Amino acid sequence: MYRGKNHQQSEFPDFFLPFGGHLDPKNRWIALARLVPWGLAEKIYHDELCEDFGAPIVPARMALGALLIKERLGLTDRETVETIRENPYLQFFVGCEEFSLKRPFDASLMVDFRKRFGEAGIRQMAEAIALASLQPAENVAAESSDDDEPPIETTPQETLPQETAGGGDNRGQLIADASCAPADIRYPTDVSLLNEAREKTDSLIDVLHEPLVGTMRRPRTYRVNARRALVAFTTEFGAKLSLSVVDRFSFVDRLSWNNYNESLDLVGQIKTFHRRFGFYPASVHVDQIYRTRTNRAFCKARGIRMSGPPLGRPPKHVSADEKKQARADEGIRNTVEGKFGQAKRRFGLGRIMAKLASTSAAQISLSFLVMNLEQALRQLFFAIVVAWPGLAGPIQMAIGRSARPLTRDRSPWRRQLLRLRSTFAPHNFTRRPVVD
Repeated sequence: MYRGKNHQQSEFPDFFLPFGGHLDPKNRWIALARLVPWGLAEKIYHDELCEDFGAPIVPARMALGALLIKERLGLTDRETVETIRENPYLQFFVGCEEFSLKRPFDASLMVDFRKRFGEAGIRQMAEAIALASLQPAENVAAESSDDDEPPIETTPQETLPQETAGGGDNRGQLIADASCAPADIRYPTDVSLLNEAREKTDSLIDVLHEPLVGTMRRPRTYRVNARRALVAFTTEFGAKLSLSVVDRFSFVDRLSWNNYNESLDLVGQIKTFHRRFGFYPASVHVDQIYRTRTNRAFCKARGIRMSGPPLGRPPKHVSADEKKQARADEGIRNTVEGKFGQAKRRFGLGRIMAKLASTSAAQISLSFLVMNLEQALRQLFFAIVVAWPGLAGPIQMAIGRSARPLTRDRSPWRRQLLRLRSTFAPHNFTRRPVVD
């Protein structure tokens, strides 16, 4: 049974703390709580539950909040419960009305949380977070197109949705790639098992030959050559996923436990981009495996520029502009490699500890959900700091942008930052109207 509850959290003065304490509105968990789509999580969580039959379950906000805390801090299920019990900010984040030293739930329920939200539900929430952060930028860019002032120069990675190509209304950049999320399981055909058996056999031979040292030569096993041959081959056993990155926000487009050719996903990823934003990308940045004739023809028919050299024999003479464009495209494509590295080194994608296929898929999707939250939080911080009076000039000089100050009301960047600030502003900031 699940009884619906208003997911709107109580305000800071209403959250009870012992000894007359109060929460700091500038805390990172309070700012992060404003970016999570709790209403959508509530809908996904109790989609197949009734309100008048069965025992009550843990609320949706507490379930999703616990999963986010676990992934963001890199904790185990047991450590997550204990950390929530000890920290009032985390208790506010998961929807508690007052601070309590009791465990909010048993650690074994974390598995049920992953199953109940599922891979599809977590993907839906990750997409909602990304679209909510990208939509204000698109609206402001559309409004500033009629402005009489030229836009501030930006780097190629920050041109969503300003970059335009021969496709007319095409805007933005789509970066796509695929990778594997290794599970904490060694595949039966993994050569590391064979190398481990070889090492144990060599150690047994050493033990048996020890009494015969000086009277009989040790049998040759070519351990050095064998180690070089076996260590050179490594196998990653886990789910394979296709990822698309738009303005540093990640979208998991496909996840499968079977091997597949990721180049077949590019057409679907471009169509999904059109469904999300209402227009095709101006450019697609992919590696060589995606540059097939079919994908090139699909992009050409829709006015989408694909990165990389054309098919056929390389030309003898390449202009300086073409070399500069190729270097820029490769730098843009490296964004998706950085996302995979961030997910594997920081958010547990490099070693999936879940044992079931369903919970492993949910954990993989949860890693990118937390990454989108981190990007939204970083974007919010940048918007607040840059739009704050007196700080725009020094920050503008630090990031090397145009010498024109950002504090002018008619600047497109100024209006975009104020729009973001007014959308996600915490209680301790005063909202300011956007001057068009």
